[in-house]
Amino acid sequence: MVRPLAERRGYGVLLLDMRGYGTSESDPNAFGWGCTRDIDTGIARLQTRSDAQSDRIGGLGLSVGGEQMIEAAAGGPALRAVVAEGAGERSVKESLIRGPKGYFAAPMAAVRTAAVAVISGQPVPPALDELASRISPRALFLIHAQDGGGGEDLTPDYFAATGESKIIWMVPEGKHTAAITEQPEEYAERVG
Repeated sequence: MVRPLAERRGYGVLLLDMRGYGTSESDPNAFGWGCTRDIDTGIARLQTRSDAQSDRIGGLGLSVGGEQMIEAAAGGPALRAVVAEGAGERSVKESLIRGPKGYFAAPMAAVRTAAVAVISGQPVPPALDELASRISPRALFLIHAQDGGGGEDLTPDYFAATGESKIIWMVPEGKHTAAITEQPEEYAERVG
């Protein structure tokens, strides 16, 4: 996925596995709570490299990774640009963004949120719309699929909460985090 960006635009790339996934140690948390510290560590590592331009670090994340990139960018200025594809719903806080449409699902979302908090030992993170509002004036590019799942339909709400320097792309008839395979040329043009 990142190869076209690295080759076409000359970006340096640091790939991270979320804790507990791939070759990373620790216990997995499917909702990614607490994983922004891994992104922060990766950014700090990039900033120590002599060939790095620490004022030009961006992040790209898919699904839970997109949610983590939004949270990491909201937490500090080191990420100058973020591409988040397929960011969705990770706690009852996002369920409530739906307003009255989401009230029937709120009890189940509250139980799921409490269970994740207890099992993971992590506090419930802030809602993604609140986090997105903290990123401006840095760049935020949100990508979502027309037929995406997992709360991906909330992407326009995150976009609305963001200040300036924002772009949104809804991939017509797309599937969750599949824009690069369904629209590879347009993806490379938009993201790169």
